[in-house]
Amino acid sequence: MKKALAMLLAMGIASSSSAYAATEAVPVLISANPIQNQITVNGVSLEKEYKMLDEQVYLPVKVVSEALGYQVKWYPADRHVELVKGAQFITIKTTENYFTFGKMAPMQLSAQAYIADGTTYVPIDFIDEIMHANAFVNDNSIEVLASIQDQISTGGFVITEIKDGKIHVSQGDGEAYVIPNNDTVITSHKTGETLKLTDLKVGDTLKVTHPSIMILIYPAQYNAFEIEVLDEVAYNEGTIQSIDDHSILVKTNNDLIQFNIDNNTKLSNLTGASISTEDLRVGNQIKVYHSLAMTKSLPPQTYAFEILVDSAIN
Repeated sequence: MKKALAMLLAMGIASSSSAYAATEAVPVLISANPIQNQITVNGVSLEKEYKMLDEQVYLPVKVVSEALGYQVKWYPADRHVELVKGAQFITIKTTENYFTFGKMAPMQLSAQAYIADGTTYVPIDFIDEIMHANAFVNDNSIEVLASIQDQISTGGFVITEIKDGKIHVSQGDGEAYVIPNNDTVITSHKTGETLKLTDLKVGDTLKVTHPSIMILIYPAQYNAFEIEVLDEVAYNEGTIQSIDDHSILVKTNNDLIQFNIDNNTKLSNLTGASISTEDLRVGNQIKVYHSLAMTKSLPPQTYAFEILVDSAIN
């Protein structure tokens, strides 16, 4: 795929004054049938097509923005669009070449936004320069991928079946699909070796890096940026709640877990530099590779093989 920096990308929003809510799981219209000018966001095909105008490429904004987790609102009085996701606030004017991100000064892009048939369109550099996401052109399709800030990792997936390029997995009492694509990187945690989809097998435990915004569909679908085969280890991430000489209490997405540590536990920061327990602070975001065995106590306890510190508290 070639990154489209000179083409125009359009994102459309229906001309109404209502706001569209975005949460960690958002409803998105997914294409059930192949369409000619396909749009995909984080590997999911959308119902809307992109269009060509004056040899430029445009996409509809509402479906693309919501698929990336934004709330979208149209203001008919002065014909502008607002996108909101958490602390991110974006303004698009359709009457001039005017785009803003947060409180930054307005920017001019390769073309101004415009409206056609109730749909607002913006140039493709809006995706990179304003949304800080990534847009790619591949034959008759446009692919939009979330930025690294919008990616999270989830562990504990156990492969139950691999069929038609999809990995059917169990996680706790639920089930889901992990969906790789041609750009998905698959590695072994044990050896660091790069793997192929055909190297995976039923029973493997996976850590999957995927978009933070999940689409409302059952079973859940995790479009994979990276897949790590954990072999004989498990994975969790969370925030340090307390620290003592031999253990770290961590709040994960689901529970509190006590990770027991000793001199054999590998501690490092994201640059790979070794650190000690004295460098850890309450509030650190950490990634933990740990034993599959876990006690049934409250909180549950397990042994940490490796801890990566994702952020530092000064």
